[in-house]
Amino acid sequence: MPIIAKILAIAALAFFLPVSFSGLHAQINSLNLTASNNSPCENQSVTFTAEADPTSATGNVQFFIDGSPVATVPLSGGSATIPPSPLAPGNHTIYAEYDDGTNPVVTSNTLNITVNPLPTVSAGTYTGQCVSGPSIPLTGSPAGGTFSGTGVSGSNFNPATAGAGTHTITYTYTNGNGCTNSAQTTITVANSPATPTASLGGGSSCAGIAFGATTLSSTTPGATISWTGTNDIGFGTSGTGNIPAYTATNNTGADIFTDITVVASLNGCTSAPLTFRRTVRATPVISVSPTNQTVCSGVAFSTINFTNVNSTPGIIYTWSRDNTANTAGMDPSDPGTNPTSISGALINLTGSSQTSTFTITATAPNGCTSPAVTSSVTVNPYPNIPAIGGPTSVCEGSTIQLTNSTGGGTWSSTTPGIATVNSSGVVTGVSSGAANIVYTVTSGGCTNFVTRAVNVNPLPTVAAAASATTICAGQSVNLSSTGSNSATTTVSFSNTQTQAFQNGNPQFIDKSVVVSGLPTNMGAVTISLTVNVAHQRDREVEMYLLPPCGGNFGAGAGTFEYTIAAGMGVRLVADQGGTGVNYVNTTFTDAAAATVGGSGAIAPFTGSFRPEQAFSTLNTGCNPNGTWTLRMVDDENTGYTGVFNNFTLSFTYGSGAGYTWTSLPAGFTSSVEDPGTVTPAVTTTYIVRLTTASGCFREDQVTVNVTPAPTITLGTSPVVCQGTTSTSLPYTGTTGSPDQYSITWSGGAPGQGFTNVGFTSLPASPIPITVPAGAAVNTYNGTITVRAGAGGCSSVSVPFTVQVVAPPTITLGPNPSVCQGTTSVGLPYTGTTGTPNQYSIDWNAAAEGAGLTDVGNTTLPATPITLALPGALAPNTYSGTIRVTNSTTGCQSVAVPFTVTVNPAPTITLGANPTVCQGATSASLTYSGTTGGANQYSLTWSGAPAGFNNVAFTNLPASPITIALPAGAATGTYNAVLTVRNTTNTCVSINYNISVTIAPPPTITMGPNVIACVGTTLVNYTYTSTTNSPNQYSIVWGPAANTAGFPDVTNVALPASPIPITIPSNPAPANYTGTLTVRNSTTGCVNTGVTITIFVRPLPDITLGANPVICVGTTVAPLPYNSTLNTPNQYSIVWDAAALSAGLTNSTNVVLPASPINLAVPAGITPGTYNGTLTVRISATGCISTQKAFTLTVNPVVTPTFNAIPAICAGSPINLLTTSTNGITGTWSPAINNTATTTYTFTPAAGQCANTTTLTVTVNQPVTPTFAAIPAICAG
Repeated sequence: MPIIAKILAIAALAFFLPVSFSGLHAQINSLNLTASNNSPCENQSVTFTAEADPTSATGNVQFFIDGSPVATVPLSGGSATIPPSPLAPGNHTIYAEYDDGTNPVVTSNTLNITVNPLPTVSAGTYTGQCVSGPSIPLTGSPAGGTFSGTGVSGSNFNPATAGAGTHTITYTYTNGNGCTNSAQTTITVANSPATPTASLGGGSSCAGIAFGATTLSSTTPGATISWTGTNDIGFGTSGTGNIPAYTATNNTGADIFTDITVVASLNGCTSAPLTFRRTVRATPVISVSPTNQTVCSGVAFSTINFTNVNSTPGIIYTWSRDNTANTAGMDPSDPGTNPTSISGALINLTGSSQTSTFTITATAPNGCTSPAVTSSVTVNPYPNIPAIGGPTSVCEGSTIQLTNSTGGGTWSSTTPGIATVNSSGVVTGVSSGAANIVYTVTSGGCTNFVTRAVNVNPLPTVAAAASATTICAGQSVNLSSTGSNSATTTVSFSNTQTQAFQNGNPQFIDKSVVVSGLPTNMGAVTISLTVNVAHQRDREVEMYLLPPCGGNFGAGAGTFEYTIAAGMGVRLVADQGGTGVNYVNTTFTDAAAATVGGSGAIAPFTGSFRPEQAFSTLNTGCNPNGTWTLRMVDDENTGYTGVFNNFTLSFTYGSGAGYTWTSLPAGFTSSVEDPGTVTPAVTTTYIVRLTTASGCFREDQVTVNVTPAPTITLGTSPVVCQGTTSTSLPYTGTTGSPDQYSITWSGGAPGQGFTNVGFTSLPASPIPITVPAGAAVNTYNGTITVRAGAGGCSSVSVPFTVQVVAPPTITLGPNPSVCQGTTSVGLPYTGTTGTPNQYSIDWNAAAEGAGLTDVGNTTLPATPITLALPGALAPNTYSGTIRVTNSTTGCQSVAVPFTVTVNPAPTITLGANPTVCQGATSASLTYSGTTGGANQYSLTWSGAPAGFNNVAFTNLPASPITIALPAGAATGTYNAVLTVRNTTNTCVSINYNISVTIAPPPTITMGPNVIACVGTTLVNYTYTSTTNSPNQYSIVWGPAANTAGFPDVTNVALPASPIPITIPSNPAPANYTGTLTVRNSTTGCVNTGVTITIFVRPLPDITLGANPVICVGTTVAPLPYNSTLNTPNQYSIVWDAAALSAGLTNSTNVVLPASPINLAVPAGITPGTYNGTLTVRISATGCISTQKAFTLTVNPVVTPTFNAIPAICAGSPINLLTTSTNGITGTWSPAINNTATTTYTFTPAAGQCANTTTLTVTVNQPVTPTFAAIPAICAG
């Protein structure tokens, strides 16, 4: 703080004691100033006393602190004293002056006083405490002070002593200067909350038991509950609020517990704890392996092993399984023997994949049971395969096709020495006997199969013979054969309807087939049976076969479940195989060496076995046709079950045979062993087939070679011209390799001189034929014969003819003439003879030199014959000859002469093609000359445009030729062909292509009408587009525009948009209208006029008021205006560079408000005068006024200053000046009060850049003088 300000503050706050003074003013000799304390502290008052010499002096003493007057005090008893008042820290100079108004001022001595600052003290900051809490140390700054307050003992605070509440603690410190300061702080002491309660306390449970949340509460409002636990048994070891719901957890093999402590807290104070214990007993945790697996029906699954994960002692395992309706082979639950694993096999009783899930638990001695674990066994069924389709027998060396509708399987043969099968099911018989064909399908890792018994029947033997194997055509041979047969037939019948065994004691299933087509006597057939049965214990299976005439099953005997009357059925196998699994392709046949039980074989018994009761024991008189039944029995109730898959029952019996003869080529058949005589026309192979009753056959063949007669195939018979002496007879081919020929003539041929030809060497085609020179026109007949060698067979005679014909003729018409330039002409003829169909032309040397070319034989057209002429052929007469030919006979006429005359063609030399504007009705086509006597012209329009008329040949006028045009013709180019001709020789010129262009008038699309402000000398009139290529424009202004001085414009080059238009000097505001046209200077076409308007509009104006003057800090300066002209509605302001640098910003086209216009001024702008210009604008026309200059004056803000008013006594008058020492006028408030010390505020009058200020007037109250009592004195 500046010294003056400190002194003024002291003056304003001084508590002076009034002194009384009276008496006369007297001059003093000296004035001595003393202080009550020359080195006080900041908060201590100092009394200054001025003592006058003499002490009787009266008057006023003015005191000065740091050079500024602070008080005026009257002398009393020769002294004047300033009452005690504090001084600001630091060094101060104090002196006093005595002034009686008439004598020189007497100044006292100067005192130097140092005011020491108070120390900065802090009592520290402390958190809330609990009543039950310990004492806490107190820390003050600087160290070395003392603490006081409730609960304070030395430098400690005891919450119990202080009690609940907020306590104020004071820390007092004195520094080395003796200056003392203190600071205070507060400590809040709170009572501890009540001990909480729990809705559920301690206890014991097994792991996995779910508990709800435990509600913890306290009777102390607002208290916070928190808890901790010694172990995590499912809800953690700490938390606030309630203990959450949880599931008891113990993964160990021993009991675990958690000791829970619950407290309530409030304001940092904690209650006495609530404690309880919760125990989780040891609960088994188990696992199994594997947890899932997939096996095939009836196959043992991998052992499911149990593991005691947490080693809980003494546990007992139990298990159960589901889906027992669809899976068999194991009990639904364990037998109660505390298993440690599960093993076994499951049988799928359905046709789809089935899963049986084992659920395992363990129970500890403490009664706690583990969470259940599961292990799933998916049992895939064996594929359900339908019976194999196709034949049941095949012959040796032959094939049959077996089929199965289930895809993806594989074929195999159990007896490849008898029959083989390929991957497509094609069975090939190898040797006679019974074969078993298997079709195996694997699905889901499980394999099933069906079988088909196929009998391979032997082939008979047969040999074919012929009495001769080579003959000539027409000869005969004798056919015979020898053969033998000992074949048999095997047929099979299958049942593939899968069915599950029942687990019983005993339980059986019967499966049947219906047999037909066999001999009616059982003794005539041999039986074999192949079965496929899935069972987990073969020793539990018994199988029996009953024929159609069998008896019933009788009661069992011994270990067998059934007995059958002798001859009425057979027992196949019973109680064999031990614990073996399944019967796979097990074939029962009397031919096998041993039974299943006696063979020493092991499951699945694939192969051949003798039934325990032979098939041969069946009643031989029984008819095997009918229903055969296979019974399967499960005779032990052990829980193991099975599935019947299929069986095939095969029968073999003998049969007869028959003969069949065929031939190649086809045509011969016979069904007897020795057919006898045959006469083949060609080499023929005769095949004999011996077929047994089973359909097996063997073939043999003999070939009879027949040598055929040779042949020749002639071409077209020749035709020759009369007088020709030879011709050729073509032929297209031969058979039988002939190498000689002969010709024999018949009819009139020998009489005309034609001679026969004996056998001679046959040439390659053609064969030459001699024609007598004098043979008359006629057709002559002959035959030709060929043979293979001198001793070979001859062909039949083949006829042919030789035709002798006369030469053709042609009779020409008049010689043609053509016009020059013609490229063809017709040569007429009136008739022909001899059927010519070709012609040829031979021009003479002169004609060929002119460019005419000869014509070889070409097709003769109907009259006339078109002659090709060179286009440049000169006018002249050209000579040639023509011959005609009959291409069939080759006969040609004599040469017939003719001429062609070429006349010159007329020509015309045309000028430029005319162009006219749309609407013209004619066009002129100029020409500069003609040749060839052209005296007529014609005109033909291309495409027949509407309204354009062709001109037939008419007299050719002198140039130009006037061409009529339709008035309404559309714009465009119209093409025509003009020709001229000479009417004397009718020669017509070449076609002259001409065109008439009808040009459209150009157009222009103008932009909006233009507004020009008064004073504008040039405006741009925009246009958006043109058509038809205008390149000039004209403007014709209306009368008003002409009067105003707008100049017309004629055919000026059309610029790119815009078109500049000159505005005359200061035309009166008005709308000036003109007509603008555009022109295409090439076509001369002009558009119809487009009206244009120039809107000349007046300029706006504004009359500004006084330039604004503002103070620094004012952010808006009003710029008044008195009036406007022509209704401007926008304004713009442009500041000069200095104004812009000061932060003022330009404004553009701002809406013009009612006066004044508020100018934005930066708050921190530097005082000064700033220059700007203002324009106003009419937004509708864009017209802008002239610039109006103005200034903005920014004045600095000053603080009014006043001289201090010395302290007065109460009741003395106070004069507050209304003009400051720096010229600011204003008013004071509040009203003057001369009875009490008052601070007055000076408010500057409006329009001045000045702040308010204050002035304090000190009013001292009167005091009563006091005197010491004067003791009594004696008189005098």
